[in-house]
Amino acid sequence: MRFAQLHRASRTHLFQGRAATSFRVASEVDSRLRPLRELEVELRRRLHRVALVALATATSIVAVGVALDWARFRGGPLRFLVDRPFHGWMLACAISLGVVVGATSPRRRPGLRLLRTLEWITILPPATAFMLGVRRLPGELTSAPEYRLVFAQSAAAPWIWAMLMYAVFIPNTWRRCAAAIGLMVLGAAIPDLAVVLTHAWTPATVGWEYLLYKLILVGCGAASAIYGAYRIDMLRQDTLAARQLGQYVLTKPLGSGGMGEVYLAEHQFLRRPCAVKLIKPEGADDERTLARFEREVQATATLTHPNTVQVYDYGRSEDGTFYYAMEYLPGLSLEQIVDGHGPLPAARAVHILLQLCGALGEAHERGIVHRDIKPSNVIVGERGGRKDVAKLLDFGLAAAATAGPGATPSSGRLTQAGILVGTPEFMSPEQCAGEDSGPASDIYSLGALAYYLLVGRSPFAGRSPAQMLAAHLYESPKPMREHGVAVPEALEAVVGRCLAKAAEERFASVSAIAAALDECADDFPWTQDDARRWWAALEPFR
Repeated sequence: MRFAQLHRASRTHLFQGRAATSFRVASEVDSRLRPLRELEVELRRRLHRVALVALATATSIVAVGVALDWARFRGGPLRFLVDRPFHGWMLACAISLGVVVGATSPRRRPGLRLLRTLEWITILPPATAFMLGVRRLPGELTSAPEYRLVFAQSAAAPWIWAMLMYAVFIPNTWRRCAAAIGLMVLGAAIPDLAVVLTHAWTPATVGWEYLLYKLILVGCGAASAIYGAYRIDMLRQDTLAARQLGQYVLTKPLGSGGMGEVYLAEHQFLRRPCAVKLIKPEGADDERTLARFEREVQATATLTHPNTVQVYDYGRSEDGTFYYAMEYLPGLSLEQIVDGHGPLPAARAVHILLQLCGALGEAHERGIVHRDIKPSNVIVGERGGRKDVAKLLDFGLAAAATAGPGATPSSGRLTQAGILVGTPEFMSPEQCAGEDSGPASDIYSLGALAYYLLVGRSPFAGRSPAQMLAAHLYESPKPMREHGVAVPEALEAVVGRCLAKAAEERFASVSAIAAALDECADDFPWTQDDARRWWAALEPFR
């Protein structure tokens, strides 16, 4: 539907439906205009590069011609160029191509119509130069018939180069490319037709070998260029379709994990950057995996705490890909921060842990247990002008707490008995034993995360996964001071209580942890000035 038709359709609805209709119509128009905007940007870039290559070629030809016949050029430059139409016209090509290069520079934003005009300005002058450059060739053929095939190659080569350059570098549909290449084939034939019509050649001197060989070469070049344009057009359409999920356009991958892949995306109408997580049907072992993925969406969507990632939308594409869109969180994960910059100061660790306590507190109140708390699942960055804002994400292993107030029959465990879920470095003893895990399990994992932040390694790092599982069940972590880091005794006691083997010996809730951490924060606070200084020092290296 064209823009005018969409506009008329939007005006025919009743008043009460106008707002929704306008949004739908505008979204549909935008979905059709977006590929045109992308085509405009890509055409400008490609045309700029092609014009640069052609400009360099034309300038080199003129420079070589002048160098080889310097005496004549020095005697009369203008007459030299006029007597040599090929060199004179190539100089004109260089000037016109210079105009195209300037008009398509990155600082300019020409419209699509002007770009298509510049496209022909790039093509026509070189094509004319190719035609003028072979005007003396038929006379040479009659005097040297043994070189006719070589002359045919010389005459066809520039046209084949031009056709392949156009097909590969200029974004087009294959039909439009075929039309342009058809004109090039006609241009290649014009000099030969002109000579045939203006010279009384006999069959002995007409040089049919030259004409036939040139026709074969130009025809093969044209067919190759058109087929290449067809394949590129199909790949471009496939890429565009693959990037489209509902109203979201995927721009670049952000990462992948056990539950799916994450891409940076943009809502077509709202222009809002977001992160889209998806899992393709072939990536799921069975319906249980897809159900667990959908559970992640539903669990996260009910949470509204500012330190929990916000979910915007979810759905399934036509090929069965399940996806959901969540807020995009520019920043660094705790894993990137610690692995790249070392353990956190106690004040900063407490600042981040308090935020995670708030996110987990709301989840536990709604009957949701995260079950996969680890450094890579916490993003730290700037939100609302505040630095060091922590966001808890990836509720892919979330399960309803067995006795939580928000538990429902449909929100029970999806994991079969005996199958371990989680990350071995940060799993609770209950998870390691394959038992039901409740809020106390998240408290243990939060303690393991705190240990990692303060020490720079997880409690049982350096062991195999099986050894880690056994250590969580039976061993006590090494005191943090033995790792050579200075951790306040009060904070170390909080972490040690979180890492108690028996669930009943840990804190009763994350709110109790928050209260204990608050007391530590009073002794060594982490301020916004501290956070700004840290991120400012990092900026030159990002």
